[in-house]
Amino acid sequence: MADTKFEFGLGFGSSLDRDAVFERLRDSVSGAMRCDGLVVSSFDRAENVIRCAYAWVNRKLVDPSTLPPLTYRGGSFGMQSQVIHTGKPMMFTDVVEHVRDPQGTYYELDDAGAVRNLGASTPECRSAIMVPLILEGDVVGVVQVMADAENVYWPADLELLEGISLLLAVALENTRLYALAQDEIEERRRTEETLRQAEEHLREANLHKDEFLATLGHELRNPLNPIRSAIELLRRKGTTDPDQEWGHDLIDRQVSHLARLIDDLLDVSRISQGKLELRLRPVEVNDVMVRCIESMRPAIMASAQKITLNDADATLYLNADPVRLSQIFSNLLDNASKYSGPGGRIEVEIVRQNEEALIAVGDDGTGIAAEHLPHLFDLFYQADHSMGRAHGGLGIGLTLVKRLVEMHGGSIQVQSQGLGRGSRFEIRMPLLSRDPRPPEPGFFESRRSRPVHILIADDNRDSANSMARLLRWCGHDIEVAYDGEDALRIAEARQPEVLLLDIGMPRLDGYQLARRIRAEAWGRRMILIAATGWGQEEDRRRSLTSGFDAHLVKPVDPESLFALIARLTAIAPAS
Repeated sequence: MADTKFEFGLGFGSSLDRDAVFERLRDSVSGAMRCDGLVVSSFDRAENVIRCAYAWVNRKLVDPSTLPPLTYRGGSFGMQSQVIHTGKPMMFTDVVEHVRDPQGTYYELDDAGAVRNLGASTPECRSAIMVPLILEGDVVGVVQVMADAENVYWPADLELLEGISLLLAVALENTRLYALAQDEIEERRRTEETLRQAEEHLREANLHKDEFLATLGHELRNPLNPIRSAIELLRRKGTTDPDQEWGHDLIDRQVSHLARLIDDLLDVSRISQGKLELRLRPVEVNDVMVRCIESMRPAIMASAQKITLNDADATLYLNADPVRLSQIFSNLLDNASKYSGPGGRIEVEIVRQNEEALIAVGDDGTGIAAEHLPHLFDLFYQADHSMGRAHGGLGIGLTLVKRLVEMHGGSIQVQSQGLGRGSRFEIRMPLLSRDPRPPEPGFFESRRSRPVHILIADDNRDSANSMARLLRWCGHDIEVAYDGEDALRIAEARQPEVLLLDIGMPRLDGYQLARRIRAEAWGRRMILIAATGWGQEEDRRRSLTSGFDAHLVKPVDPESLFALIARLTAIAPAS
């Protein structure tokens, strides 16, 4: 008997599969005693129900789910109820005597495995031994072994089954815990797979968003280019009509405003993905601010506003990206002008505070309610400035300012005493430890260019023709092409000094055209400038690797273009 329990224990310990444990139980019991039927039941004390967990009857496995649950009745004459109630093994030499309780319900399986209610019938099972399954002191089930004859079992059989049941209770608990662990692992795997798929979908959605924004920026910039070129040409030709001059200034301001909105929208997306790169160099803060104020002056004058600059410390240097620094200052100045109203005052201050530069932009405009101050730099957040005015905007300008300032190692904060009492934005950025040598001319410098032979290629005819008219008026010799193959043919035949090329052209795009030109001996010294609506860092890098000397984003600022042509043709004059 001890050997049987030992072998049974070894079998249990080697399996975490519930069915294998039951099979091992059946083999062990059948080898040690008569076993015409073996049933293992679980007991749910909370629901007061006994359910079949395993059934082997008439030497056949029976699906336990086909057997109806039994109600536990403590103190009744029912055999399983007695074992659960007492928590002790019991031997029933004559089962017939125990299935006559009028309050009980008794079932039996026929040879086909069908369940039938015994009622007043005599059961085929005549002897049985039953032992409780005990786990941590609680009865959790019953093991019953049955025979179709009376007086079959002996106390030794009961003792053996009791010993086996102790091992069985632990083995079944192990299988339960193992199954739970497997379910948790599977659930975790499914969760991780769901998260992976969600992350992949988000990545794809983000990629589609980037592609959409880049395409949107390209499509919005393209029509702005001929408008800006045409306005610049009309301005340079001059007019004595004040209404025409007013119209020119208004259109130019709105083109600049729309271009800045496009840039801000794309830049916020790039910063969020860590794709925006700073091109740091020593920059004089005052110089950048003065130029930003000058660019804003037409809008400020149109609103009859007054702007003052207090720059007692005029030679403060930062290690900064001058383009992004201009973007920061321009956004703050535009914000101050927008919320100041006609006749408003804007005050700009640049001072040294220890090892930092303090740049402040204040106004006496609509002000900001206290509840909006903590959220003012949140993306797409728009404070309700009330005061009966709607100022619009996308809610991205101040977010961009904050992120650009932080990328430079600085900080920004806003102060306002409330609605109608103005606001003040303060930026702090680390100063260079020592003043640099005077920078070489370049970033902001505007030079007069000598007449240059230029080929303009752009499939947008308005853009190409308006730029051609402007550059011709400035004294340059201009050729025009409307697709890449025509541009290549003209470039080979006429060999211009400068090529101003759009990127998204039919037949041969700007990148392909640049590579084809650079592959020819006659094209290696030509100056190639990309002028395109594609303005992301990847676009700029691709331009340079394709052979371009510079990358301009539409709408092209005429003064910047003139300065670039002058600088590049001075470095690489025509042979």
